[in-house]
Amino acid sequence: MTGWLPYRNRRTNRLNLIAGVLVVLVAYIWFLGTIDKIVMPIIVRAGMEVAVPDLRYRTVVQADSLCRKYKLKIINIKTRRDDRLPPGVVLDQYPVAGAVVKPGRHLELVVSQRSGLVICPDLIGKSPREAKLSAEAADLKIRPERIRYQHSDTAPEGVIIGQDPSPAAGIALNSEIILTVSLGSLPAQILVPNLIGHNIDEIPFLLRKYNLNIGEVVRFPDRSQPEGTIIEQEPLAGAEPPESGCVNIRVSIRPVRSETDSLTQ
Repeated sequence: MTGWLPYRNRRTNRLNLIAGVLVVLVAYIWFLGTIDKIVMPIIVRAGMEVAVPDLRYRTVVQADSLCRKYKLKIINIKTRRDDRLPPGVVLDQYPVAGAVVKPGRHLELVVSQRSGLVICPDLIGKSPREAKLSAEAADLKIRPERIRYQHSDTAPEGVIIGQDPSPAAGIALNSEIILTVSLGSLPAQILVPNLIGHNIDEIPFLLRKYNLNIGEVVRFPDRSQPEGTIIEQEPLAGAEPPESGCVNIRVSIRPVRSETDSLTQ
């Protein structure tokens, strides 16, 4: 009997090992099935594909509205001359109509353009700098001094929330686009902001956030600061806004080199 016990124990251990392997194998198969049927469809959005709508002969605005309905996004618009159609009508698209894609797919459009006319780009949501680059690429212009500013509780500070002309409008070459930029939410406490060290081009935005304007501008020769840098302001930062609502500033300019300066160098 004593010789039988070790054999029986070995047999029991072997059976336990086989049973353990089978349990692990079944669990692994179940795990793969769960991944295949539940997790992977979520990752790849299987069964959620949409057919790309036919955008041809619609305006860009109409095409964008239809794409949003199908959770698609237009990211690139090219132009092609076609004097038979008004500017801004979709001539071609990629992916083509009827193609099956996943939600979130980016689309590219080719729209009509007449000679001497261009399509006004969509600048909403961009920064003024990005908008300026887009406008210049379309042979249009944006003048910083004509930018409008407006407080908004929904749009982040520094983001374009309005434009004139509207996106996709057909306009003449070298036309001006007037932007409206968000100032963010109106501050709870209105105090004069610190302008020292900022470039004068940044001042309108900084002041408009606090419903203030630029007052007197004095240009002062200063070698220690880059040209256009604010070196003094009145009232000082943190003060109560003046009744006039204006902040006077002193701006650095490059000193004029005299003959004496040339001789000493």
